[in-house]
Amino acid sequence: MNQSVRNLLADIRQHFGIVAYSTAGSLIQASLLPLIILPFLAHQLSHHDFGQLTVLLSLVNYVITVVGANLTLNVYRRQKNYSGPEKARFFGRLFWLCTIIAFGALLLLIGAYDEISARWKLQMTFLQALPFFIFMAGMTVSSMAAAFLSSKLLFKSLFQARLALFIGSFATIATYYLWTDSFWSAGFAVGPIVFLIALLVVIRRLDMVRFDARPNFGFVGSISRDTALFTLAGVALNFVVYGDRWLMAESDIPYETVAAYSIAVQANMLTIFATEQFSGLFIPLISNLRSATDMTPALVKKLFLVLLMLILGMPIAGSVVGPLYVKLLYGNEYWQEVKVIFFVILAGVSLYPIQMLARGFLIRLHPITLNLSINALAVVVMIVAIYLLKDTLGVMGFAIARALAIGTTGVGFFIAVFLPLLRRAYAGTKQ
Repeated sequence: MNQSVRNLLADIRQHFGIVAYSTAGSLIQASLLPLIILPFLAHQLSHHDFGQLTVLLSLVNYVITVVGANLTLNVYRRQKNYSGPEKARFFGRLFWLCTIIAFGALLLLIGAYDEISARWKLQMTFLQALPFFIFMAGMTVSSMAAAFLSSKLLFKSLFQARLALFIGSFATIATYYLWTDSFWSAGFAVGPIVFLIALLVVIRRLDMVRFDARPNFGFVGSISRDTALFTLAGVALNFVVYGDRWLMAESDIPYETVAAYSIAVQANMLTIFATEQFSGLFIPLISNLRSATDMTPALVKKLFLVLLMLILGMPIAGSVVGPLYVKLLYGNEYWQEVKVIFFVILAGVSLYPIQMLARGFLIRLHPITLNLSINALAVVVMIVAIYLLKDTLGVMGFAIARALAIGTTGVGFFIAVFLPLLRRAYAGTKQ
């Protein structure tokens, strides 16, 4: 066997290992709530209490995504500007900045809980809500630590940390049986803490981060514009993902109905899991592009073919995954209540692959304001549609509004990101 064949086989094994560990780790993390914790609680709590739980979780996940996920984009967008010890100091400053913001958000939610519970008519006590806020802070900081490993393609180490999160999260079930009436939610705080500790152990062992580096005013100023724009774009995008539950709570939609709607949403989110993992593999690679000229016409055409297959396959996969998920984990009674809502939302989710594959290009090759503008337009579409439809269609109006908003982002990102690439590719030129 000559050396070129050996090198080719080594590259194949390495790429397969990256994909396998990335997918397995993401599957472990993504399966915790929708496949284990939420179905368990749905069978233990009343429909009314479960609906309140989903609304509070939508708020918590919103903060995690807006703060954690958008701040971590600096890792991919700016890592090429640093090397060696300077990169480790850059990572250290980002880590402490994320930690400060996460715990600031924790204190803010603690202080505002009385107002939140009154506005949404939540009947959960502060003690029952507190573990969800700790969950938020832990997962936000963990997302930054996980991004350090992901940027180096260290998916095996990330998989091991996510396995610790998976095991730690079973404390939610244990604490439910220990404190059913008073402090049943305590276990939500355990998993993220275990996850963060596992990530820090790996990062410390690999000496990737200089924890003695602090985010001084100069550092904050250097990333403030990009971070602010990323965050604003995240505020808009994640309002489309989570904000419909808040508007339902404020519209006096019964929490029993909110519970069913949230299950339909979760079933759709599981449908897009494979697309998220596939597109996530592109982000570290695209973050190393110097410009769009590195995208050859042949590569663009292959990427478009993949995108087209994902768009066509999404409603087919959803028609299988959604009913199976709801019937098996929640029961046929819930499915009969949510099936129309599910398919209405799926119509918009079918365009979700466009947004996911465009994410890497937006991080590296396009102005951040483009991402912000498209997401802001989607928010406007959602709010206007809800305002026009909720009184006549009730919960179905919210489902239609969600589908229209997701479809808006898909069309917007295709026009802004992929259409120019396709025009140049089929013209036989590079950008």
